[in-house]
Formats: sequence, C-alpha cells, structure tokens
Amino acid sequence: AHCETAVTSALFRYQGVDISEPMIFGIGSGIFFGYLPSVKLVHLQVTAFRNRPGSVFRKAAQRLGANFVIKTYRDPQKGMDELRQVLKAGHIVGLSSNLYWLPYVSERHRHNFGGHNIIALRETEGGFRISDPTFGEPVDCSADGLERARFVPGPMNPRGFMYYNKSVNPHPDLRQACIKGMKNSCGLMLRIPLPIFGVRG
Repeated sequence: AHCETAVTSALFRYQGVDISEPMIFGIGSGIFFGYLPSVKLVHLQVTAFRNRPGSVFRKAAQRLGANFVIKTYRDPQKGMDELRQVLKAGHIVGLSSNLYWLPYVSERHRHNFGGHNIIALRETEGGFRISDPTFGEPVDCSADGLERARFVPGPMNPRGFMYYNKSVNPHPDLRQACIKGMKNSCGLMLRIPLPIFGVRG
C-alpha cells in the first residue's frame, strides 16, 4: 500500500493538511490479509497484507472530509487531455498506472502491476514531471510512456484512473477518523467467513 498511502498523504499536504502516510494507512483501513492460491502475480500465489488497491485512498478521503474528483476513461486521448487541463489549472494529480510500462523504471524492477500510484506534478516538454513514491526525487516521464502505463489493457487495467483534490477539511476530526478506520479493519479481519481472508486465512 506504500504508493497509494504516499500519494494520498502528499495530496493532502499539498492542500495544507499535514497528515502522515501511516495515518492514512490506518484511517483508510489498509491492513488486511488474504491468501489467493488460484491467483498468481510474477509466478507466485498472491498473499495480500493490505486492502484492495484504491480502497485506502477512498476511505481515508471520506473519513477526513475531503472532496476528490475521481475519473476513469475509455478513451486514452481524452484521459491525457483532461490530465493536461487539470495540471494547467494548478492541481497535482494522483494517477494509477501499470508499473511495468513506466519508462523510467529499470528492467530489474518492472513487473506487471496495474495499481501503482504516482503523482503528475506538471507537464514538461514532451512529457510530465512525476513524483513516484519508489523514487527519492521527481522523475521525468514521456507522454507516450505515461499514456501506455495508464491505459495498457489486461488484468487490473488502470483505465486512466486519476484523482485530485477539489476541497479538503482543514481541521479534520482525526480521533473519529481513526476510530472508524480501526473498527472497519477489525470487522474485515474478523467477520469474513471465508477461510482465505482475515484471521481465518
């Protein structure tokens, strides 16, 4: 969940709400366990220690009283055009991408994962300036490379998923948000009756 929580935390901090990545993980009910022997990723059976991609961001935003614009696209050209428009309007934008197709990622670190979250900071000549939680500094990404990573077909296709702040609560009730996050996490871990999820897994 590192990329999702890091991007969510950065989007809040950009709007003046200083909230840490671990706090986002807790408020968003990030902790979970699942063992999926029939599903393989990089030739290994999937074992999950976090909730499904996208759920941490959505729950944290709701519990902290933030209003995000969230969009997906069928048409890659429309998705890229709207990204440019939002950046020109002064926003930074969270994007879901397929890690394998990001051109700045080295070959040895690439794998087919369609839920990798990054931030588009601004448009540059021929591409975009990107903040990627797995890199220490912002990186440059070609426009073609970013489009491919956002719209590549296949399992967990990002479908151009993008999100940015419309408004935030400058003084969220952190205590209540944390309580809701903890209760939801406990419910997910304890009440799912299937033997591959939660404490039964």
